Amino acid sequence: MASATTCFTCFSTSLSLRDGVLVCDVCGTQSQSFVEETQEFQTGVDDSRYRRRHGSVHQARNQGRLVEEAVKLDTPKLACCYCHCLQHGLQKQVAALCELAGSPKPELSDMVQRLWFAFLASTQLLEPVFVRDGVSSRTRRPVPEETAEAAEAPAGVASKSEADALHALLHHVAPPETLLAVCFLGCWYLREAVSAMDIVRWAQSGQLPFLSLSSVCEQVVVQHDVLLPAVWLQPAGVPAPHHLVNAAAGLADLVNLPKPPVNAGALIHRYLLELGLPEGLGAAAMHIFAVHRAGSDHMQLTKQANLKARALGPSCYPLFPGEVSQLEDSGSLHQYLAYLQDQVFPGYAPPEDVGDFHRILKSIESEPPCGEPPSTPGVSTQHTSIDQGNVPQAVLGEYTLWGKAWSWKALHVHPDYAAVLCACATHLWLHPLHLHHLLCQLEVEVCKADAEAHEALVQGE
Repeated sequence: MASATTCFTCFSTSLSLRDGVLVCDVCGTQSQSFVEETQEFQTGVDDSRYRRRHGSVHQARNQGRLVEEAVKLDTPKLACCYCHCLQHGLQKQVAALCELAGSPKPELSDMVQRLWFAFLASTQLLEPVFVRDGVSSRTRRPVPEETAEAAEAPAGVASKSEADALHALLHHVAPPETLLAVCFLGCWYLREAVSAMDIVRWAQSGQLPFLSLSSVCEQVVVQHDVLLPAVWLQPAGVPAPHHLVNAAAGLADLVNLPKPPVNAGALIHRYLLELGLPEGLGAAAMHIFAVHRAGSDHMQLTKQANLKARALGPSCYPLFPGEVSQLEDSGSLHQYLAYLQDQVFPGYAPPEDVGDFHRILKSIESEPPCGEPPSTPGVSTQHTSIDQGNVPQAVLGEYTLWGKAWSWKALHVHPDYAAVLCACATHLWLHPLHLHHLLCQLEVEVCKADAEAHEALVQGE
């Protein structure tokens, strides 16, 4: 049977039967098919004994092959090659970033170069002692006695465990994502019109050679004449924008670099040009950004249903619903509206085509209604007992509006009408309820004129 069998590894016919297992005399390969075939006819073969002997032989051979393949590995030299590859990839990314951001190449490239050298010095990856200590600290774990002799490597040779430890050390100290953080920190420090979202988007689209870092650095690995696996240079993915900002801030703290404020003016101007928006929006955007930087709690988006009808015009910013209610109770809501128009938005006014309507309606607003004594607008004795919470909502989504148009009774209007009313009032720079009051008066006059015309027609007949 042994002479009729051929080794499937080296195709040798020189085989011998050892303890019920067919073994090749040339390469030492064991024939699994022969063992299974033999077990069908020979009972009493111990499977656990066969697997233990089979595993020990293969483990010794695998460990020997790993030691032979690791002859050229040198942890300090590998770390140096890894840093050189990152530096080469960073140079490619800076060249692409200068073209994308439109920044002068010497200024941005010099800044990124200084940041990289400062970061590289802080990591100590170019120090052989630091690399060897880091690798040895990660490889100190108990080894089984039966594999201790097979796993032993000669002096100056890096085993598989040491290579894994070096990989973990390099990715812990200087992962490939550090390149994007260095690029963004350089733009941040120079106050370029580049945001973290831009860096992430360019890296994902391939405009920044980040995801192809392993292929970019192939020639560098060849120059160092080391076996640096390509997976060590392959990023796990593009980080999220907020993670990139946190990494850049941590890098700035590591190299003792002050973090300047974001150049909001340059970013807003760039976005206006890219979106084709009028430049007049830049001043409003800068004002909103200034309030946002101040950390005001008023810079929150709130639903219109949470604000009362008197605050749905220009007065809805920057007040909370409770603050609007206090202004209504104190009678100073119109003063606050005047403050917004004269101080907060001094450069804005109603459109020119509705300027005459605005002046006429404002004059009507200042006059007290016929049959009513002059009173402070927006003040009512019944209104003081209203809950200061959200606006009550009627059936079918109708909002409750309070005003003197119906003798200070609750008005249930359709939400579409309330939305159109607020939009028109804001466009005319008027109070929404005042515009509603004028519409009610106009409706009464139209109904009265229609009734008089009908009565005159009946009398004429």
